[in-house]
Amino acid sequence: MLALAGCPRGDGKPTVPREAPARGVFRPATVAAGTYNESTDPEPPEGELESLLLDVVTQKALEAGRSSPLPDPRLAAAARDLATTLTGDEPPAYDLIEFALQHHGIIEPSPHLVVVEMTPGGEDALVDELRLKLPAVLAEGKYRRFGAGFADTGTTRRVVIALQESWVDTDPVPRALPSGGAAELRGRLLFPYRDAHVVVTPPAGKVQTLPLSREADGGFRTWLRCERDGRYQVEIGGQDKLGAEVLANFPVYCGSAPPTEVVLRGDVGVVRSGNEAEERVLALLNADRVQHGLPALQWDGRVAAVARAHSQDMFDHDFVGHVSPTTGSAGDRLRRARIGTATVLENVARAYSPEEAQRGLMGSPGHRANILSPEATHVGIGIVLGREVAGRPELLVTQLFIRVPPKVDVARAVAEARAVIAERRKARPGVKQLIDDAELGKLASAFARELAAGSPRDDAAARLDSGLDKLGGRFSVVKTNLMVVGAISQIGGAKNVEDASVSHVGIGVAQGDDAEIGKGALFVVVLLAESR
Repeated sequence: MLALAGCPRGDGKPTVPREAPARGVFRPATVAAGTYNESTDPEPPEGELESLLLDVVTQKALEAGRSSPLPDPRLAAAARDLATTLTGDEPPAYDLIEFALQHHGIIEPSPHLVVVEMTPGGEDALVDELRLKLPAVLAEGKYRRFGAGFADTGTTRRVVIALQESWVDTDPVPRALPSGGAAELRGRLLFPYRDAHVVVTPPAGKVQTLPLSREADGGFRTWLRCERDGRYQVEIGGQDKLGAEVLANFPVYCGSAPPTEVVLRGDVGVVRSGNEAEERVLALLNADRVQHGLPALQWDGRVAAVARAHSQDMFDHDFVGHVSPTTGSAGDRLRRARIGTATVLENVARAYSPEEAQRGLMGSPGHRANILSPEATHVGIGIVLGREVAGRPELLVTQLFIRVPPKVDVARAVAEARAVIAERRKARPGVKQLIDDAELGKLASAFARELAAGSPRDDAAARLDSGLDKLGGRFSVVKTNLMVVGAISQIGGAKNVEDASVSHVGIGVAQGDDAEIGKGALFVVVLLAESR
């Protein structure tokens, strides 16, 4: 097992890297958009240089067999903001890019940026450089939008070309709502994405999945409601062959105006090894959990090896996704490594520093929910260094979360299971609560203990049936539910618990090993009986 800084030891408090000092504040001079996606109609470039750059991009896209991206004035405005703030010695910060996009009403994630310096009168040299760079850039994505921005640095002119993918169309969405206000979010996923989902991080911080009304051709509708003032981070996602993907991620402010500036920060320091980056991400991740009242996660070296292999696969095959063409899903990868668990959660990211990676993941409601999952107990992090940009290596990050069930108090576990069942029956009108039956409880507990100890299921079931036969004078029917889970909260799918005909219940819980869930699995037996 790797000895990583940030692994809980002693008092369980993770070591947290220091925060980089602020290096300035960016306040755009342009008027902020009042809504997202107010107008996405393409408009012709404003100047000769932007037109020239669009011509080069169009030509190279057609040569590569790609559709040409269309000029987007909002993306061009964001590129101009970035051109005025970037320096030549580091990649653009995630926070700055996201702020510039949102300021101009764009909801999609970060675009691909091409940043070059041009000397006065150097248009021909610029075009030649772009002709060399663009084929590799265009091969990385199917870009729908183009924007270019410029800034004079004194001796040169900085040129920022932004190419952005877009896989979701929405009606206009307000960037701010009044206290108690609401807005309909209506959109449509574009091919090849399907199965839209919308998750939100409200001011209280607990991620919520919004109910959707689905329409034809990937359409969906839902409502954003201001239950309290503050920032609501909204994420629209979909599925393709690489698994779940974030297609849009943007804040809506309730009872307050969107920010008009962003603090520019550097990073703690350039990482020079995957192990160093993993240590820093682990410390940041556990600091986020502790801040939200959750226990720090334990490091698992076997899981880290699986995560590291997936990051290497993403680097080798130039993709960022959960489903690999060669290794399948995270669950597939864990099974091949003979790691059993009832909980499999995975985050993947591409960033230029551990701090940027963790901020980006916490800023995405879906990824945040994984980091702050109360079900997770262990984590493995795998980071592979990729190509360098301005002296900083690209980081391909995989965070893989699992659950190793802790030793449980059986009596407490039975009480928790009883509460889960009672809650389900309470939600069903006209269904009475079950009577806890001591004899059924003894039989359920004996069956659970035998299975947890590894007894053949048929033999244990025969002994259960024999015991139930002795209760035949009391009950006309006894229905058996057997569940093997990692946590009592996962028994919500138990069958027949809402059946109005059953009146008595017996619950047994025991702990043992299971091929799928691993060590410490919970064997939960629920006997539901109908009185004669």
